[in-house]
Amino acid sequence: MTGTRLRRRSRLRIDGWRQVQRVLALIDAVDALGVDPADVAPDHWRHVHNRLSAGQEPNPYLAEWEDFVEAIRQDQPYNEARRGAEASLVSSMGRMAAHTGQIITGDEILDCPHEFAPDVDKLAADSPAPLLADATGKYPVPQPGLVKDREY
Repeated sequence: MTGTRLRRRSRLRIDGWRQVQRVLALIDAVDALGVDPADVAPDHWRHVHNRLSAGQEPNPYLAEWEDFVEAIRQDQPYNEARRGAEASLVSSMGRMAAHTGQIITGDEILDCPHEFAPDVDKLAADSPAPLLADATGKYPVPQPGLVKDREY
């Protein structure tokens, strides 16, 4: 499969499905040949072996990818939407906590009136930057503990 690439856009855009199908067909063809994955990518599998031997968890991104591919092969549903939404929520909580100097709970971030990216849905390639410098050329910065209801 030298030169074969599966890009993020392939999974997110309907026109990328043919690329995904092609990659899956290549994976199935390699599997059908009985090729040992360790022979194809020895450095990768040596790394996985070393992580497991050292008592470390496998790479979670690789494990997620393997679960995703297996679900496709088995024609089973696969949905990471809840975990993705929870991860985004925790990320927003951390961002707001760091920028305001406060502990932020899940309920507080869900009820927060502050919009992290105002009018992001209206941005275009020729739009001005969403955060602009002041007259002195300086950009606003968070003031943890001083500004508690928004980032800047």
